[in-house]
Amino acid sequence: MRFIHHILKATPLGRDLHFRSAYVSTAFRLQGKTRSQPWPWMSQWIFMVRMSLLVWSIPFRLRRAASAVAIMYNDGDTRARRLYYFKKHAQLDCRDDQVLSCHPEGIGHKLYFKELGWHKLWLLARIGLMLQWAALASCFERTRVNPHWKIRFAQLLLQQVLFHKPGRQQLLYFCYEPETYLSSFVASALLPDYVPQIVSSNSVLFRDNRYLYHPRLHLKICSQFQTAETATYRKLGWMQVADAQLWGLEEAIVFDQLQPSAPTFDIGIYSSAGWARTHDLWRAENLELLRQGGYKDNPLFVQLMVILEVVCAHKQSRACKVKFYLHPHEIHLLRDHGIRPPYLDLLEANGITYELTGKPTIENLYEARIGLAVSSTLLFDRMNFGLCSYFYGGYAIPDNTIDIHFLGEYAQYGYQDAAHLLQILAAD
Repeated sequence: MRFIHHILKATPLGRDLHFRSAYVSTAFRLQGKTRSQPWPWMSQWIFMVRMSLLVWSIPFRLRRAASAVAIMYNDGDTRARRLYYFKKHAQLDCRDDQVLSCHPEGIGHKLYFKELGWHKLWLLARIGLMLQWAALASCFERTRVNPHWKIRFAQLLLQQVLFHKPGRQQLLYFCYEPETYLSSFVASALLPDYVPQIVSSNSVLFRDNRYLYHPRLHLKICSQFQTAETATYRKLGWMQVADAQLWGLEEAIVFDQLQPSAPTFDIGIYSSAGWARTHDLWRAENLELLRQGGYKDNPLFVQLMVILEVVCAHKQSRACKVKFYLHPHEIHLLRDHGIRPPYLDLLEANGITYELTGKPTIENLYEARIGLAVSSTLLFDRMNFGLCSYFYGGYAIPDNTIDIHFLGEYAQYGYQDAAHLLQILAAD
């Protein structure tokens, strides 16, 4: 936390930007990266060395990108999908190779610029001193968060400042990541005419993005149900942004090609692979534990079993066709490690269809007339197409990803318990 403190203290916030609010928004995004035990001292010292190398190597990593017209960040191995989305909604009329990608994972990542005057050179020197001092001041602090995120923060900050020019498009993905938030916030403070743009992702905002202090940010929300969420958080003062605009679902490159079709199943159940996740929702790495059934006490798994029990009971009383959509992680575990999800026997015993083809579930969007899930991004994607969908809106899951009080009109699609869900299915 000292690193964040020293970065913000060295940032020229002026009168319209507030230290405490930015500090809280950054710390809020560290929750998912926090582990129970502190990282060893060696991790901190390695981080200090890496940050020093990153700063002192800046002059050797500069590259002119004369033909570039825009840049996007955190596209990873999904450049084609994210580029399509960027060009569609930002109305970029250019070749694909004129949009740069920046997804820094190490200290050797190239830094692109179009023009390099004295002001930018001065900013680079200033940022270098900020980073070096903040790293030094925090390297003797034990932390439960992997310090690697600070390296990514440094690279993102440097690149945004280098590529900046008024009107030049820069788009960041991963709004829930601390490095995305903090780098764009600091860049906007250093460059008052910089207008950062961040994509929210398709997921519910409650868990990772409900606190967002970024007065100069143009937030691009992806799903219709996020409009009610955003309006509520802004009214409460939890979210302070310059503008929030609905762009549309991130996977536009797929959705734009899908043709509406009649459903072939009455009910579709979407898995979140809760049994293969630790309680902080990260995918489990202990394969032996997963072979023994995994995290069956994970609330996501417990509530999924509630859905299965209700659907099985409903299926016995009323003839209906049901399909279960395995999570990609579950298919990976079964195919590559021979680890069966603990509910496959239940599916087979009750005549519930499932498949292991690996075909993206998103391409089967129209297959099920009614969609059910504890919490699934794809379920909320369905709502953008007017497809009937219900999610768990109760409070049996600590630190749940959803709170129906903030969903406006979409709160009606949250069921509270087994009895409520059975009532919904029976009334259909």
